[in-house]
Amino acid sequence: MFKEAKHHKEADALVRYEPEIAVGLKEEEVLAREKAGLSNKSNVRVDKPYWKIFTDNIFTVFNITLYAIGLLFLITSLLLNHFGHNEVVAKYFGISKYGFLGPATIKMVIGIIEEYDDDPFLVAGTSGKGRALASAVDCAHHGAAPTFLNWEYSSLMYANMVKWICGAI
Repeated sequence: MFKEAKHHKEADALVRYEPEIAVGLKEEEVLAREKAGLSNKSNVRVDKPYWKIFTDNIFTVFNITLYAIGLLFLITSLLLNHFGHNEVVAKYFGISKYGFLGPATIKMVIGIIEEYDDDPFLVAGTSGKGRALASAVDCAHHGAAPTFLNWEYSSLMYANMVKWICGAI
């Protein structure tokens, strides 16, 4: 029923760290692990696939409605031109009449860029004696992945974040 995990010979040679759960790895331990390629950075996306990001931002009711109106304008202007009513097209169906498509297009592009960009979950930094920390998920877990919601150490993580900001860690 379950597949047996593959054994990697490299795993036997790894140095295992057992840090205090309330403190975590020391900076030099983190740097050594990153240098050895042992970080937990992953290229695997656990959020929406790219095709879903595009379709969710392109095929909205707002976009479909505005682009349908734009298409009707275009078809009507082509038909009027075909039947010799150029003055009507120039007066009522000029390019300036399609300006309403601008906000729809901008909204669509910004939505795709915001979701497509691989935003970090947690960012921390220092400047002089100051410290800054930003979390993409608040303490009430709005926007959190289900795996994070069920993680037993999330409360401890937030406590450690506050301690770090205060300089206690």
